[in-house]
Amino acid sequence: SVEFRKKSEKKILISGFDPFQLDKNIRAGNPSGAAAIAFDGQSVNQDGVKARIEGVVFPVSFDPFDSGIAERFFKPYMQGAKKADMIIALGMGIGSSFEIEEFATRREGARGLNPNDLPPKQVPSTLPTAAIRGALGRQSTEATAEEKSAGDFICNDIFYRLALLRNQLDPHMPVGFVHTPSLQPPSGDD
Repeated sequence: SVEFRKKSEKKILISGFDPFQLDKNIRAGNPSGAAAIAFDGQSVNQDGVKARIEGVVFPVSFDPFDSGIAERFFKPYMQGAKKADMIIALGMGIGSSFEIEEFATRREGARGLNPNDLPPKQVPSTLPTAAIRGALGRQSTEATAEEKSAGDFICNDIFYRLALLRNQLDPHMPVGFVHTPSLQPPSGDD
């Protein structure tokens, strides 16, 4: 459950995912879901600004997303009394570092999107991606929007759906996506 209690605190909502293919490998993990669970209910204070973080974990399956799970869950936190100050979706990347994604890309064949009125192919993050990259010690490189997107996986799908919802309800709301480093399960029987 998500409970933002104090009006004096900023409200940050983060999401992550269950482990990929847990039914095939009981050792599988997903740091995005682990981060959402670890930060859930935590309060932070940076330069006198207090914030509460609430986390949620989604299944790694396109069917719930095509049925509108992301839109139904996040909509109350993008408007009205429950509105969050920032929403960040997390997903496990394929590399060994954190990556802040600049664009969400529409997945071909995504159900749940009106085929007669297809939304834009790409939607930008409203997070300060260049500043975040700089804080991570990285320079922005010249790349296409496709290369700066969250990829073709379910994590991009949640980012895309969040970005569309943000554009409909509050185009300036800070909404973005971060890939965590990849987590490989240990080998052996231990």
